Amino acid sequence: MLVASIVGTRPQFIKVAVVDRAIRDPHRHQIIHTGQHYDSDMSGDFFRQLKIPDPHVHLPLASHGNAAQVGEMIPQLSEQLMECRPDVVLVYGDTNSTLAGALAAVYSRSFVAHVEAGVRSFERELIEEFNRVVTDHVSDLLFAPDERAIQHLSKEGLGARAVLTGDVMHDLVLDTVDLAIRPAVPGLDGDFMLLTIHRALTADDPDKLAGILTAVATAHPRVIFPVHPRTRQTMDRHGIRAGAAVTMIPPVSYLEMLWLERHASIIVTDSGGVQREASWLGRPCVILRETTEWADLIDDRHCLLAGTDPARITEALRTVDVRPRDVSSLRPRAAERIVRALEERLGR
Repeated sequence: MLVASIVGTRPQFIKVAVVDRAIRDPHRHQIIHTGQHYDSDMSGDFFRQLKIPDPHVHLPLASHGNAAQVGEMIPQLSEQLMECRPDVVLVYGDTNSTLAGALAAVYSRSFVAHVEAGVRSFERELIEEFNRVVTDHVSDLLFAPDERAIQHLSKEGLGARAVLTGDVMHDLVLDTVDLAIRPAVPGLDGDFMLLTIHRALTADDPDKLAGILTAVATAHPRVIFPVHPRTRQTMDRHGIRAGAAVTMIPPVSYLEMLWLERHASIIVTDSGGVQREASWLGRPCVILRETTEWADLIDDRHCLLAGTDPARITEALRTVDVRPRDVSSLRPRAAERIVRALEERLGR
């Protein structure tokens, strides 16, 4: 069986690292990189550190807006899929690469499966929500990370295509947490807060971004802030400065990020992946959004939703629970379930 994985962002590199290990021995696996995260800090280090094979194809993506990116990716991806003729195309998560990959697979008459299907935040204004919903509805097979995702798919009439696999990101945390690398950053010996901001609704809004930075800087004496390129652009364009308590550093590798998450006293983020990793590592987490795709994290109050209002962020930082999350219900070895489901469906 020839499997083509379409990826383009850091969360997708994490997921494909796990899936590749399960696929590559019994089957053939080709990785197509859309170029959505194009620099070494956002892409190359992940492939090297997680031992992901070099992409079979790396597209020369030049566009930056959502519509322009998807529009540029689809014909290039369709051409690649028509050339390599995979038995199945895997797409991951909720990015522009996910949607473009799914549509390109449909247009090239390829069988397409969505890893991390059925996840819903019900925030219609988020492009990520649009990407994942459309991807689910055009995919032939849907790999759901948990029971809640299965329920969402069933309500949308997609239950017959859904398979409960577990979360491949959880598997990678289990496999690599003891390999985490301490970043070469001063001030990590004592207590520190970890801050990440990358989503358009926070990173592109200068008022929201400035308010967040003020809130965290006044709430904690030491804040470590790996700065995403789009966040850095907003700060530079609008002259936003972080407070003295905030140590801004370049994006870090996956294993360095895992170390920061594991040792932070509290995590503040707008990232879906980081909030999940925080819960698996037993770190309290404040989420800079009004909703989350991972509602179970809110149910046990291990994570708190704070939005972007500085007063709400300050209150959440004061009240977030430090109880470790019960992870006994999580299903390990998700990638192996994905491969078995593909074998059964395709008869390979």
